[in-house]
Amino acid sequence: MPPNLRANIRRRLRQADAGFKRACVFLADVYVTVNVQHPDLGGELLAQMICVDNLRKEHLDVYRRNWGGTERGLWKPGELRIILNEARVITDPKSRH
Repeated sequence: MPPNLRANIRRRLRQADAGFKRACVFLADVYVTVNVQHPDLGGELLAQMICVDNLRKEHLDVYRRNWGGTERGLWKPGELRIILNEARVITDPKSRH
């Protein structure tokens, strides 16, 4: 448990960033799965990922201005590109037979 309220707030803010990043990872998996057959839907998913990535950047700015502390693990430029490159196609459980 963090030693004081400020540290606990920073911890929660880092958890929020991790949640945003996790959302991008899930969206990227859906994107690479559906974009081939439905590029219109893929475009919408990409727009959502960009929106969440921008939210992560704004979140980092608020963190820097108000709470400081280590920024390790928080948003970095180019992270969305990495997430998209590492995205995996979602498999159909029925096709595993």
